[in-house]
Amino acid sequence: MTPGCGLEWRAVTFAFETETWAECNFKVMELTKVFRQRDPEFVTMLEKFRRGHCDEESVALLQGCGTALSNAGSIKPTNLYPLRDAVARENAQEYKKLKDKAYTFEADDAFRGLRGKDQMKTRLNLKKGAQVLLLANLDVKLGLVNGSRGVIVDWVRKGEEPLEHESLAGVRNAAEQSRNRGRGGFGSEEWRETAAADFMDKQLEAYLPVVFFAVGITRVVQPHTWCIDIDRENSVARTQIPLALAWSVILTRARLPLIAIAVLTSLFRM
Repeated sequence: MTPGCGLEWRAVTFAFETETWAECNFKVMELTKVFRQRDPEFVTMLEKFRRGHCDEESVALLQGCGTALSNAGSIKPTNLYPLRDAVARENAQEYKKLKDKAYTFEADDAFRGLRGKDQMKTRLNLKKGAQVLLLANLDVKLGLVNGSRGVIVDWVRKGEEPLEHESLAGVRNAAEQSRNRGRGGFGSEEWRETAAADFMDKQLEAYLPVVFFAVGITRVVQPHTWCIDIDRENSVARTQIPLALAWSVILTRARLPLIAIAVLTSLFRM
């Protein structure tokens, strides 16, 4: 009991453990249809894990999926961690090992309707040889989607991109996804193309990364603009190279179907 106020403090972990939750008398609905997995054996195993049961049969099934990893090739196995600090630490360590020249990209932010907001600068440092994760859909048909893994193999000066790379696809695709915003306005195709050009004009060096992706495609990665509508009057946008370091990634961010080779043992060393 807190002196003077008549309040009682109790430590609870989950909202549904409180008396207020019980007083609400919620109707519990159990969802039984599984959409993400089709293998009935795998679905049964996951259901056991959700209820806190891990039998020998499930362990054997999981262990049977593991294979010896090979470091051959330019795209290395991705380490998965449950904590962001571990991901940031390993990516920083591996990045420091690269001896090539570093290129720095400062994010360019724009606001509509929001007053008193200073532009936030997010710095992205990249080098040749860096393991990277794609953060935007560049070409869905070719498999260059958000979560795709790759490695930086070269740099090219802006305006000298080979035509076969279709290097403007990222800008065009992003624009096509936002045509409903209206022509010429904030977030429109014309606006995004201008944002990409302004982004490159503000960089110290006008170079773009050439990335070899795990799907077997090499692509010049252009700046990408993300737009978010807060409400009908307020919007924000950020333009940046849509890549992140990816020697390791946090488990909640990883799109496992897009990661061909992953190391899971790091999940159990925290």
